[in-house]
Amino acid sequence: MKSMKKSTIIIIVVVAILAIWGVSGYNGLVTMDENVSGQWSNVETQYQRRADLIRFGKYEEIVNKHLGKLGISKPTTVTPDLRYFPYPQNDAQLNVNMANENPSRLPK
Repeated sequence: MKSMKKSTIIIIVVVAILAIWGVSGYNGLVTMDENVSGQWSNVETQYQRRADLIRFGKYEEIVNKHLGKLGISKPTTVTPDLRYFPYPQNDAQLNVNMANENPSRLPK
C-alpha cells in the first residue's frame, strides 16, 4: 500500500511538471506571435504613411530634406506613374474634402 501511494505521488508530480512545461511553452508561443503581429503592424503603418506621402505630394519634400541633412544633394522625384491611381468615385462622393486636398487624383 505504501508503494502504491509513492508511485501515485510520483505520477502526479510528473504529470504536473509536464502540464506546467506545456502551458509555459504555449504561452511563449503566444507571446512570440503577438510580438510578430505588433512588428508587422509597424511595417504596414510605414507602408501606408509612405503611400500617403506620395499621394499627397509630400514625399519628395521630406526625403530631400533628409538627404540634405546627410549632405546628399541629388534631389528625389516621384514620377507621375509612381503616384496612386485616382480615388474611386464612391470615396470621392463620401468625402467632400477630398477635392480640396488633392483634386488631381479625383476621377474625371
